Amino acid sequence: MRKLIVHESPKSVLFPPLLTQAGQEEDIKSQFGPVLVVNFWATWCAPCRKEMPSLQNLQQEFSMEDVKVLAIATGRNEQSRIQSFLESINAKDLTVRLDPNLKVATALQVRGLPVTILLDRDGKEVARLVGDAKWDSESAINILKRLVSDN
Repeated sequence: MRKLIVHESPKSVLFPPLLTQAGQEEDIKSQFGPVLVVNFWATWCAPCRKEMPSLQNLQQEFSMEDVKVLAIATGRNEQSRIQSFLESINAKDLTVRLDPNLKVATALQVRGLPVTILLDRDGKEVARLVGDAKWDSESAINILKRLVSDN
């Protein structure tokens, strides 16, 4: 978790609407409550393939009321490829949203993949990590436990 940049104070962020896998618009605020681990990824991204199983393990470590992994498929990813990708790496239980036109990624200044943003229970950005990470590591779990208990 050495690449994790923790902000001195939480930052307000403006999320354009996300798309559900059914193609419906969704406001990120509907996900607020738990600490959110917002991961930007794509089916063609090799580091994403490496990282996603650890995000799945992280989600299983916490109740959805405490920590929720929100996996945002960035760019044009066909629905069938998304499902096939997640099944092939055993990460089918993640909450997946879509950003086909890169509106969310652009608004949040995501440059390159993967990028993970940690949002507190109120939806403010508290940390950001550029690149892949081992999200089921002891240090990552401890960081998230602290975020859960602080909120």
